[in-house]
Amino acid sequence: MLTYSRLAYQHHDHQRCVETALEKARVLCEESHIKLTPIREAVLKTIWTSHQPLGAYDVVDNLALSVHTGKRIKAPTVYRAIEFLLNLGLIHRIASLNAYIGRSFPEKDHNDFFLICRICRATAECSTEQIGDIVLHAAERVGFQVELSIIEVTGLCPRCQQEKKS
Repeated sequence: MLTYSRLAYQHHDHQRCVETALEKARVLCEESHIKLTPIREAVLKTIWTSHQPLGAYDVVDNLALSVHTGKRIKAPTVYRAIEFLLNLGLIHRIASLNAYIGRSFPEKDHNDFFLICRICRATAECSTEQIGDIVLHAAERVGFQVELSIIEVTGLCPRCQQEKKS
């Protein structure tokens, strides 16, 4: 079954994406008996500001003031929050961009791939077990143990294709 987030390429109420992501994070943290601190929540909310991946220093720049102390949040604090969010499965790291994006389906364990627009960087998260099965089969044939499989596909989103034609 193919699961995907087409919203990255469509006009929509993005605030609903952010609210849904924060609610999923709160529930997951509560179920895991882990604290979603104000800084962790602020970092997650910042990463979810759009469907475009953000680098860690972009997150630092967007978090002008800490919601907790009133002081500027430093890069090491942001990196610790990012590591926490990655470990909990709330965000993804897009290696080719050295950036992070909110995970659309944190409640599911699946094989992800990303469709990344090379012009605007809008990124859609997709998932299908068939890709995971193919990767595992190929790895097994050569005796390789897969620990993580994330595939990044670069191209043009519908809006950038349209603009390119104009």
